[in-house]
Amino acid sequence: WTGARVSIAATQMGSFLAKAIAHAIGANLLISGAIRARFYGRYGVTLTQVAGATVFAAASFGVGLAALSGGGLLLASHDELARTAIPPAVARALGWTLLAASAGYVALCALRRRPITAFGRSLTLPSARDAVAQLVLGVVDNGIAAAILWILLPAGGPSYVTFVGAYAVACIVGLASSVPGGAGVFESALAALLPSTDAPA
Repeated sequence: WTGARVSIAATQMGSFLAKAIAHAIGANLLISGAIRARFYGRYGVTLTQVAGATVFAAASFGVGLAALSGGGLLLASHDELARTAIPPAVARALGWTLLAASAGYVALCALRRRPITAFGRSLTLPSARDAVAQLVLGVVDNGIAAAILWILLPAGGPSYVTFVGAYAVACIVGLASSVPGGAGVFESALAALLPSTDAPA
């Protein structure tokens, strides 16, 4: 999408390093972009291309998280939502909003082929095919991460579809805090959103 040509092995290593170190340090977009610039520079990738790749990865994460959490909030039963700190009416409205935002992103990529210009820079949106790939990979990525935590909850905890709604909110709060790995912030948000689940566990 950015026009850079890098092998899949190098791309995987660069992505792994960028995400691992950025999550450990905090300020994810800034740190991951800097690490990608350092790593991909040896392959002739420009700073503009690195910035594009960083934005592309962030968009994939965001659109996938929105679709996953939106679906979870809509699929969770009223009784399951009642066991969380999210009022059912708010959960349904938020669920539809998040799904609409994800679908809107894909539709925008399919319909808008002219570059978007701002601050003297132009950005051509990904193709519809790439946008769908971002959505699918983002859902799978976040879905697996949420499932890893969900299976560790004590027996009698929330269903998976209920958990992913709270997980998404906790993820956003943890990332926004810029605390390394969202440590403490992420867990506190989950405990607050899932009051019926044993917090220490």
